[in-house]
Amino acid sequence: MQRLDWFDLRNMLTVARAVTQAASLRTESRGAHQREDFPEMLPQWRVNQVIRLRGGSLDITQAPASPMEVAAQ
Repeated sequence: MQRLDWFDLRNMLTVARAVTQAASLRTESRGAHQREDFPEMLPQWRVNQVIRLRGGSLDITQAPASPMEVAAQ
């Protein structure tokens, strides 16, 4: 069981790192993501951030949001 716990912890730390890095790159406030240093919503951030784990490092890119996602905002 200890081995499974270690894998779970490793995965949780990877997800936490991904969320933190993606949030620090987003220089605006949107939805539940609120920043005191960037309080406004910006149209250029109507994108999805795509995060991939490559060789132990996180690769964060942007993809256009679908029209339905933009309409929901």
